[in-house]
Amino acid sequence: MKFWKNVALAMTLAVSLVLVAQAAETNQGNITLSAISQVGSQPIKAGDYTVQWEGSGPSVQVKILRGKKVVATSTANLVQQNAPSARDEVHLRVQDNGTRMVERIDFAKRGVSLVFGETQSSTGQ
Repeated sequence: MKFWKNVALAMTLAVSLVLVAQAAETNQGNITLSAISQVGSQPIKAGDYTVQWEGSGPSVQVKILRGKKVVATSTANLVQQNAPSARDEVHLRVQDNGTRMVERIDFAKRGVSLVFGETQSSTGQ
């Protein structure tokens, strides 16, 4: 009986380690917006956000979260940076009407950028 308890414990630990390793490989990064900006048609308030994406590219599904709440979703192209930036950066395009559109997000440590196109779709907030 003690043998089976030890086997069960070992299996539980092994599964836990796999889950922790997968969580560490989550495709995500953090950004700060200093002003109201848009991802697609969805305005996002100034503040700190977590950006998560699914897939390895070139087209990926992106979620923008504030805490645990998804405030916007979109598609973007995931591209490798030729010359990685020194820090994470959000690049905005200011339209004629003054609206700030998120055009690209660079994740320095990962060496990748999420590039948002003209035909983004967004939901939420």
